Amino acid sequence: MENFLYAEVSSTDFMLLPVSSVIAMDGTSATNVDIYYKNLEADNTDATADDMLPKISVTVTTGEAKQYLKDLTQAMNMNSKNHTGFIDLEALPTAGTVASISIVPA
Repeated sequence: MENFLYAEVSSTDFMLLPVSSVIAMDGTSATNVDIYYKNLEADNTDATADDMLPKISVTVTTGEAKQYLKDLTQAMNMNSKNHTGFIDLEALPTAGTVASISIVPA
């Protein structure tokens, strides 16, 4: 079975991403975590889409990115044979520190 990441930007802009699609996670600063993933069809009408790796970007309060990344990694690794879980990016132990979530390309 597979775990899924749930990222909600707004009530009309959200995604459910299989954990197996995540190819890298990067704490790019003390306030930002980027989650890169594969298998996204870029919008060919967007001239910049071909130059971007698809990602979910989570902005947290100052200094919390490292702990958020640890919490996310731990949640993604909790997987058993008969368990399918939804990992809400705003419901992790450090979720109170989440300032915003964006999906690129949108």
